[in-house]
Amino acid sequence: MSQALAVQGPSPAAQERINHIIEAAATVLAAQGYANTSIKDIAREAGIAQGLVHYYFGSKEVLVLAVLGETCAKMLDETRRSFSESEGHPLARAWAGLQAAEKRAAERPELFRLMLEIVPLSHTNAALRAQLQDLYKNLCAEVTEMIDEINQLIPTPLPIPAQDFAGVVVAAMDGLAIRGLVEPDGDPSALYRALGFLRDNGLVHRIESRNAFIACVHTHAAGDLVVFLICERCGTVGEASSPDVAATLTSAARAAGFTPKSPVLEISGVCTHCRA
Repeated sequence: MSQALAVQGPSPAAQERINHIIEAAATVLAAQGYANTSIKDIAREAGIAQGLVHYYFGSKEVLVLAVLGETCAKMLDETRRSFSESEGHPLARAWAGLQAAEKRAAERPELFRLMLEIVPLSHTNAALRAQLQDLYKNLCAEVTEMIDEINQLIPTPLPIPAQDFAGVVVAAMDGLAIRGLVEPDGDPSALYRALGFLRDNGLVHRIESRNAFIACVHTHAAGDLVVFLICERCGTVGEASSPDVAATLTSAARAAGFTPKSPVLEISGVCTHCRA
């Protein structure tokens, strides 16, 4: 009957047994890996007849996908909860969500080991490939929802569709997890500090009045004055530069014995589009 039973809606007792089999499979797969795990091993761990595992899932591959789906769902729940409960600017909330995902990946590395083992099998198994594609589709859909929320909070929305950006985020998470498997002594969290580097080198700017970050669209040195033109009506943010204003502010700061590091000037008003 495989996963069709779950789709049609099993009875509470059947769903409890399905969940029990998935938990048992996760335990065995984590200890032995995909190649060294059999349906018999999973049935023994679950304390049920081997035929029941075949009845509910049909094959080991389908059961492994159920394990992956359950583990991904839990990781997404933790990611969304961290994202929703965190405070501050949108990127800080997004970082909280990513850190939750990173923690889950570190705690459950078998998830990505299983993924690495199951992907090659899907190349010669169309049904398995379709189920794996559905798994990633659902994962990207969840991430897209969070990115849509961020888009509503930042002054300048992402220039690409949220679902495309979500695909990049999911791919990056996969890559970090795989790197963790290959380099267990590495420091994947170092990559999560990239935002600080971008900000310190002028590649992104923080708009204090909006408590938000915005990508830099101008070429200038890290310490140059940045002038933000913020529309009070539509919320769009423009970026401009003014050597004369920069020179005046720098001179005034130095006269006060102060050395500016990242001078930013925010000007509120009405943009051309809203004024028309």
